[in-house]
Amino acid sequence: MRRLLGISLLWIFSPIWVQAQGLTKAADDCTKLIGDQGILACRDAIRLAPPSDKKSLSNYHYNLGILLGQAGRYDEAIQNYLKVLEMTPTDSFAQYNIGVCQGKLSRFEAALEAYNKAIVLDATYAPAFYNKGVTLDRLNRQEDALEAYKKAVSLKPDHVNAHMNMGVLLSSLNRNDEALRAYNEALKYAPNDGDLFFNLALLFKKMGRMEEAIQAYRNALQINPGDAEASYNVALIFDELGRKGEAKAAFTQAVTIWNSLIASNPGYMVANERIKSLYENAKLKQLP
Repeated sequence: MRRLLGISLLWIFSPIWVQAQGLTKAADDCTKLIGDQGILACRDAIRLAPPSDKKSLSNYHYNLGILLGQAGRYDEAIQNYLKVLEMTPTDSFAQYNIGVCQGKLSRFEAALEAYNKAIVLDATYAPAFYNKGVTLDRLNRQEDALEAYKKAVSLKPDHVNAHMNMGVLLSSLNRNDEALRAYNEALKYAPNDGDLFFNLALLFKKMGRMEEAIQAYRNALQINPGDAEASYNVALIFDELGRKGEAKAAFTQAVTIWNSLIASNPGYMVANERIKSLYENAKLKQLP
């Protein structure tokens, strides 16, 4: 299974209001505290702030939205970002974060609408185009997703996640040469990314370039020795090529890694039927 990267989060506290006059302890704590304490502080700051001080209120609501989002309270976070936009309609980050929260709630059409609004406000912010691409892909609008990823990397050429997701998407569309170019572009900026080598190995295997696939898996395992699935996949290639000794060793390595994961988390396999199936197959394959 390819490793598609997800939404880029933006939890950046707004410091602007720190310069405002009449700061209270609650206002100060709103930007310094985290979790429930921070949420309470931001609510107090909103309650104590003069209604006429729109700038400060906007920033208190923004910071409260971040804290609520971090707590997984996405609907409440959205309501606070909407408050921000009532007072500061040009706040592209508030629109962006609404998209993040809507995506977390699997409301992809609403997320897309928010990202589009954020882009109207700031057409130079690469993460908005990247998240738009992820969202479009989840809506099965692959060509539109590709365009969004391309825009992201045009604005930020070292946006590794956008390059990688382009590679995954192009591979799924059987545009393998384009996918390879996307992965190679990502490698320029992230030569030590294990997931990138894992996806590259899948592509090489699909293209029938077995030795390059083996090397890519070896690179992935060198970066992340605990990647059981990489070890399992390279074992399958060895097995297909008739290199039985190398296949058995790789299957054994995969089983050893999975056994270690199970020992530290007994429920590991229960939560993932696909991995459980690979694990059981690897145990059979390592037998004489």
